[in-house]
Amino acid sequence: STLHVTGTVQVGVDGTGHDVTFYGDTAGRYMYWDESGDELYFTDNAKLRLGTGGDVKMWHNGADSYIMNLVGDLNILNSANDKDIILSSDDGSGGHTAYLTLDGSAGHTVANKEMQFLDSVIARFGNGNDMAIQHNGNDSLITNNTGDLYIQNTADDKDIIFQSDNGSGGNATYLTLDGS
Repeated sequence: STLHVTGTVQVGVDGTGHDVTFYGDTAGRYMYWDESGDELYFTDNAKLRLGTGGDVKMWHNGADSYIMNLVGDLNILNSANDKDIILSSDDGSGGHTAYLTLDGSAGHTVANKEMQFLDSVIARFGNGNDMAIQHNGNDSLITNNTGDLYIQNTADDKDIIFQSDNGSGGNATYLTLDGS
């Protein structure tokens, strides 16, 4: 049967609410307001949908969590002045740490942990992808496609040192550009 409600629906009073459950068509999928925890729960695989066409979905399937955008760009915005967007995850020993920070006060992105580019994945630089760094599985390449390529050391009285294998399993310096 259909329940038609006109006017305001209120469950409980401010400061003394009630638990409310909204059941779906599939057994075990529902939305639950826990008044004592002031929390809204969606059971596993019950999806929160946003937008007139349900264009954004969020859910947990019992093992993993998902945020899915179906139309247009997915924008994550922080409008607080001089604040950051921080992507954190497990630190490998039971805690968590920041891996990537979009630093709003400094105006740049900070890689808080090392980044690994797999074989043949190219790191590109410049508006026209003018320079690239990659390892192709056998060799490492620095490729410049526009203008001159500078290798620069601006530290006072320091050097640029070229090293390679010494033929015996170690490294040897073959060329030093002596800055002092």
